[in-house]
Amino acid sequence: MSPIGLLKTRRLGPLVLAQSCGALNDNLVKNAMVVLAIFQLDMGGTGLSALAGALFIAPYAALSATAGKLADRFEKPRLIRLYKAMEVGLMVLAALAFLSSNIIALLAVLIGLGVQAALFGPVKYGVLPELLAADELIAGNGMIEATTFLCIVAGTVAGGGLIQIGNGTAIVGAVGVVLALLGLFGAMRVPPAAAADPSLRVRWNLLAETTDLLRLAFGQRGIWLCILGLSWFWTVGATLITEFPVIARDTLHGDGSVMTLLLSVFAVGVGVGSIGCAKLLHGEVSPRFVPFAALGISLFCWDFARGTEAAGELANAAAVAGSWQGWRIGIRRSRGRPSGRAWSRRTT
Repeated sequence: MSPIGLLKTRRLGPLVLAQSCGALNDNLVKNAMVVLAIFQLDMGGTGLSALAGALFIAPYAALSATAGKLADRFEKPRLIRLYKAMEVGLMVLAALAFLSSNIIALLAVLIGLGVQAALFGPVKYGVLPELLAADELIAGNGMIEATTFLCIVAGTVAGGGLIQIGNGTAIVGAVGVVLALLGLFGAMRVPPAAAADPSLRVRWNLLAETTDLLRLAFGQRGIWLCILGLSWFWTVGATLITEFPVIARDTLHGDGSVMTLLLSVFAVGVGVGSIGCAKLLHGEVSPRFVPFAALGISLFCWDFARGTEAAGELANAAAVAGSWQGWRIGIRRSRGRPSGRAWSRRTT
């Protein structure tokens, strides 16, 4: 079945809705906070943007191994509902923090969203083999990836745009709560599935769990190479997403629309790559594109850096679209995508 066909079924549609709302909210809060601080409150800069990215990503490193065991120990649909309920509470706190323009409180909420996302990640991917047939996994995973990054676009645009209009803080807070409730509704519709290993022992020593997982992965060459490729993408992607606001303001001397454009082109490129991967592999689980994807990311990032230095002043998104250097920057961001990412998670 095609990715779009799978999206129309209950086996995938509710899960995509739940995770899409989460991706929207993560980026809504993060980018609205950055735009509020940098472009309206005139505080922070490279430090604040980097801090926001680090606080959101740090829970992934600490919790991913334990989160994966929890996903196998308990019924995944039940965990999905629990984690989405956590998101509702976090978005209520985010709404209150936006109303008071409290950046410190928003950073605290961002940590909570990072924890929630780290717990949710292994569940949303781990449940796919329990909901889909073997020859549907690549298409289903590609749809998860594509909708995730398209929602990054929507969250970025919404966060950066809504916060700048009248009563923007109240609007962003309300939208976040509504999205969280919609995601919880999707979670409630995910079909039931039995726990993969109810007898699995989950230790709360996060460092030991992570060490054991890395040792196990290192002993399996295919899995280890896929982890390295995926880690390279996330390292580069997280760095770029963190620095885009500062590049827009300090290097290109642009406004918030330039930042939104950079993030949007990046996210669209990843989404296209995820869907394209399912087409290229025709349902086969294979790591053969990983080296080319990693090389492409590196080369295009190098040229992106050169392009931003040569671009000069690009005051807004229209100026970027109207110049050769702007197109050069955009092409490098849209093509620097991990073509193999849609299947690399399935090989792990």
